[in-house]
Amino acid sequence: MIPAYYRGWMAGKQAAGLRALADVLPARAIPAVAVVVKAVPVPDRPPDVLRSHAWMHAAEGILYRQAVLAAAQECGWQAHTVESSLLPTAEPAVTMLGQAAGRPWRRMEKDAARAAITVLAQTADPA
Repeated sequence: MIPAYYRGWMAGKQAAGLRALADVLPARAIPAVAVVVKAVPVPDRPPDVLRSHAWMHAAEGILYRQAVLAAAQECGWQAHTVESSLLPTAEPAVTMLGQAAGRPWRRMEKDAARAAITVLAQTADPA
């Protein structure tokens, strides 16, 4: 649906942003990147997408998520998707993270924290 040129361009921009973030963090501070996904029906053909404002936003979201995942891989990090319906509640941890992070602490930030918790639990070294 999204031309390869645009996917590549977005991934390059996202990779530059992720590298800039990594430059200010301690070495190896980023073991993986998690992106929350949700199944969204979007037409395959761009002209069909352009017929609906909602589909345009849905396609934009898909492009952004794909770009973040590609950028993470380009940076050498593990890239994971976490289905939004499978996010754990993890309420005590999410509440504690929200207090430490401060505002804004909306659903988007909470879902990102839940996705990180999910990926960390899946990739934790059992030793």
